[in-house]
Amino acid sequence: MKMSGQETIPAPREQVWKALNDPAILKQSITGCKQLNKDSDTEFSAVVQAKVGPVKATFNGDVKLSNLKAPESYVLSGQGKGGVAGFAKGKATVTLKEADNGAATVLSYDVDAQVGGKLAQIGSRLISSTAKKMANDFFKKFAKLAAKDDTAKPAKKAVKKTPAAKKTAAKKNPAQKVTKDSAPEQPATAPQTSVPEKAAQKQPAPQKAVESGPEIKRPAENPLLFYFLWALGGAIILLFLVLFGGFF
Repeated sequence: MKMSGQETIPAPREQVWKALNDPAILKQSITGCKQLNKDSDTEFSAVVQAKVGPVKATFNGDVKLSNLKAPESYVLSGQGKGGVAGFAKGKATVTLKEADNGAATVLSYDVDAQVGGKLAQIGSRLISSTAKKMANDFFKKFAKLAAKDDTAKPAKKAVKKTPAAKKTAAKKNPAQKVTKDSAPEQPATAPQTSVPEKAAQKQPAPQKAVESGPEIKRPAENPLLFYFLWALGGAIILLFLVLFGGFF
């Protein structure tokens, strides 16, 4: 089975060449591609799920690049195995030519492929139409991704602001910062006691529990009773002296 075609990509040739060697772009461009790894500068491995008529299978394939003439052309050769569904192998020549004074690139391809197993029993017409559809889908997606120039854009470097730039930015967006010089003077006040300290001062000191019996009420002091008891005591002493005075 042979197939050929071309696609105009609105991007410089160098940019298209880089995209053809970018596994991330190739994976997004291939319909049903589950995995695509770049094993070396000239070798790729892929896992692709494809459906040709009633046959649907997952193919594990290896691709090699040869006759590289960057950024003009290369030859792509590989094979894929789909288990009981069969196999496919082939070779494709890809060329890139400048167009529109270098603003665009014309990508041309010539494919020579062979199929075996159940795929060969389906019929060459169905296989050919399916292959052409997959190729058209691939180059439409690839053209959009290659034209984005994601691989050619350099990474942005962080720009450090100079002291002069910082002063200019400060004038445009004045932000008031509180410093020792700009802070308003606070009137001197007595040191304030914190809330926990105030609470500690208000609370009375804990008192020890004292065992107390029944409360005894004392009679109010009476001055007449005091003189009466004093006179009674004097009389008793005088009587004692009279009775027992003979002993002295």
